[in-house]
Amino acid sequence: MANKQFSIHYFARPLPIVCVIIAMVFLSACDDKEQSYQKGLYAYRTGNYESAVAEFQDAADKGHPEAMFKLALCYNDGNGVGKDKDKALDYLRKSADAGNVKARFMVISKDADDNKISREDVLKQFREMDAEMLKLAEANDPDAQNIYAMLCLLQGKRAEAKSWKEKSEANGGKGLSSF
Repeated sequence: MANKQFSIHYFARPLPIVCVIIAMVFLSACDDKEQSYQKGLYAYRTGNYESAVAEFQDAADKGHPEAMFKLALCYNDGNGVGKDKDKALDYLRKSADAGNVKARFMVISKDADDNKISREDVLKQFREMDAEMLKLAEANDPDAQNIYAMLCLLQGKRAEAKSWKEKSEANGGKGLSSF
């Protein structure tokens, strides 16, 4: 009995230290990918696309969905890299799969343009993401504001669409090209 208490006590002591070390490593990795994304976002907004691509690539490689989305835009438009529609679409799908609602909107739009999904399914999926996109738009995300303007247009809300488009442009939104 004494042996069991000793072994449980012996192994229980280092456990919190191990947990703290694991948590620190995990948080460091999270901070690192977010820092890369933020550096990339600053470079992107100031027109330093080569630097933006390098930072977005680093964050995307670490699983940052928004960095994947921005990397898709860079490849699609040829900002900081050569235009590569295939890579752009690949990063767009990865971002959507990782939960990025803006990427999901664009993937659905692309699939609709390519007649891969029905109009009814497109409208159903757009309705499902409406509230989430509005939340991002209200948080001053210029890409989300631009996309929300398109969602408003699809619903016949022309004045609201115009307002969101203007907000996007005021926040540095450059418009989203089609994939």
